[in-house]
Amino acid sequence: MKNMSSDPAVGFRFSVEINNQAIAAFTECTMPSFQVKTDAIQEGGQNAYKHELPGFAEIGHVTLKHGLVTDDVLLKWYLQMLSGTLDDQAFRDVTINMYNNNHHLMYSFQIAQAYPVKWEGPSFRASESAIAIESLELSHKGITVVAAPDIEDAVPDTTPLANEDTAADEFSLDASLSVGKNGISGSVSGSLSF
Repeated sequence: MKNMSSDPAVGFRFSVEINNQAIAAFTECTMPSFQVKTDAIQEGGQNAYKHELPGFAEIGHVTLKHGLVTDDVLLKWYLQMLSGTLDDQAFRDVTINMYNNNHHLMYSFQIAQAYPVKWEGPSFRASESAIAIESLELSHKGITVVAAPDIEDAVPDTTPLANEDTAADEFSLDASLSVGKNGISGSVSGSLSF
């Protein structure tokens, strides 16, 4: 994945990739709300409360705002969905990369089987060759969050000051969180070497 510092759109903190090709940059990304629906069961003779049993998980849409695209890939995808053409290109795996203020990759959000459900814009500007998108909403079948392994600013320095010989030469931490229709799962793994 490329470093955003070489991009002309340096104010944009989120890049969107489809099939490992960067196609857009956005200033805002709203992750979906997650809610587990419950079924209320009334127990005979129990009037003080109802039992609530977990049901299906409801996952909201991913919303990207204030974006720039340099070609019409997203627009053609949205128009395909509007026309009802649901072929193998209708549902796509999308990666949203989040960058920090230094334009270093922080997290990647891998959106499974996404498709556009709402498009606001575009607005055209005579001074730019890019197309502006006000808002794009994606429906999906699950999200995997992957932390970048080389986050320098996010890992605090825990080197002891008294004994420099015990300082670790290498430290790595990988974390992921998956949210799908069947629930939430995650893992954290790390290594420390001297």
